[in-house]
Amino acid sequence: GPAYDDALVLGDAKTGQITALRLDQERRAFVLTRGLTDLVADTPGERDSLVIGRGFGLVSDIDVGPDRHVYVLSYSRGLLYRISGDATSVTLQGFTLE
Repeated sequence: GPAYDDALVLGDAKTGQITALRLDQERRAFVLTRGLTDLVADTPGERDSLVIGRGFGLVSDIDVGPDRHVYVLSYSRGLLYRISGDATSVTLQGFTLE
């Protein structure tokens, strides 16, 4: 949704997590807060502050569809997830790939 319009969303193939990094107004740098101002996520809390989703298995692709939903392709689970909602309510649907 609009909360992530100015964010880079990344899938982690090792942990199955989805991370979001906010971009500044010029879209040239990341906006890092809390303990991340030193540019190093060196504690579990700092790393977890960037995570917006878990449990996707080996994430091989993330994209926004024409319907404005986020789609996450999980290679290891053979599923295509559709994520919809806003910051207060999220719906996750998994579709089996054949």
